Amino acid sequence: MEMVTSRDSQGSTRGFQKIMMQDEDSLSDPSERSAPSVPPVAQVRPIGENLYSLLIAEITQDYIMIMRGSERKFARITRLSYSMVLILGVIALQVFLLSAISSLLCNPAVKRIRSVYSEYQVAIYGDNVEKTVNGFYRGVLGAPINEEGFQDLDMEVKWQICNVPFSQPMYTLVILLIWSLTCIAEIRPSFKLLNSLLRHTPTVKDVSHCIERNDEATTIVGLTMCMKIGLSLLCFVPRTCALLVLNFLGCRWLVSSESLEDLFLNSLALEFMVLLPELLYKTFATQRSMLRTELTFVMLGEIQELSLHDVVAAVMWASLSVIWVCVYIFYFQTVLPGYRWDVHPMCEKYIGTLEG
Repeated sequence: MEMVTSRDSQGSTRGFQKIMMQDEDSLSDPSERSAPSVPPVAQVRPIGENLYSLLIAEITQDYIMIMRGSERKFARITRLSYSMVLILGVIALQVFLLSAISSLLCNPAVKRIRSVYSEYQVAIYGDNVEKTVNGFYRGVLGAPINEEGFQDLDMEVKWQICNVPFSQPMYTLVILLIWSLTCIAEIRPSFKLLNSLLRHTPTVKDVSHCIERNDEATTIVGLTMCMKIGLSLLCFVPRTCALLVLNFLGCRWLVSSESLEDLFLNSLALEFMVLLPELLYKTFATQRSMLRTELTFVMLGEIQELSLHDVVAAVMWASLSVIWVCVYIFYFQTVLPGYRWDVHPMCEKYIGTLEG
C-alpha cells in the first residue's frame, strides 16, 4: 500500500506542503516539534473521504493546534466549527429523510399491500378467516385453500396480488440481501477506522504527541482519552445508528413495494441515502479541508503473518447480512403480519396460464 497513491501530481503535494507550513504556525518553539517517526507505509491507511473523516482530520489537527496556542486560533475554530455544522447537518438531513420515508412512503404502501392481501385471503379461505389487530383478514392456520376463489377475483386484483414482493420470495430475498450488503459496505470501513483509532492508536496524555508529519502526509500516532470518546460519539455512533435504522426502514419500504418492478427501482433509490455523507463532503467541504482529509492516515497496528483471519472476517460480515435478511423476512417484518406464504404457489399457476 502506498502512502499517497491518490495524488498523482506534484502540484497537489506542493499544495499540501504549503498547508502544513501554515498549520505549523502555532509551534512557536521549533524544539517542540518531534522528529518524524511515522510508522512504515504498510502499517497506515487513509481515513477515507466523507464528512466523518473530515471531522476526524479537523479534530486531530486544528483542535491540537488550538490547544497548543495557535496564532490563527480564530481561523482554526471557524474551520472546526464548520466541520461540526456539516456533521450536524447530515445527521439532521438523514433524520428528516428517514422520518419522511417512514410516514410518506412506507406507511401508505403498507396499507395498500395489506388491503390487497386481505382481499386475497377472503377469496381463497372463504369463511375460514380471522381478523388481525390491524383489522385485516388472515386465513385460519390449516384451513383448506379454495383455488376457485382466486380465479373469481378481478383481473386487476390478481395482478396486484401477484406483484407484491412476497409473491416471489427468492427475488425479494436477493434484493433485500443486496440492500443489506450495501449498508454493510458502509458500516464495515467505519468499524475498521474505529478499531484503528481506539485500539491501535496509543492513548496519550498530551495533545502534542497525537500527530506526526512528513512532507506528504499527517499520521495520527496518538489520541487523548477525551479525543477518543469525542470521535466515537461524534463520528461513529451517529453514522452507525443512521445506517442501521436506514437498513430497517429500507427493508420495510422494499417489502411494501406495490410491484416487483418498484421493488427493484426502490432499492436503487435508497442508495443515495447511504452515500449522503460522501455527497455533502464533495459539495460543501473546502479544498483545503479535502486535501488535508485525503492525506491524513491512521495506524493499523502490527502486520500479522498470512492467515485466514481476513477471509473469516469477510465471511462473517456476509453471513451477518444473510442472517439478518432471513430473520427480518420470517420474524421481524411487519408489513404483512401473520403472512401465510400462500401467494407464490397460486401466482405461479396463474402466471403460467398467462404465458401459455
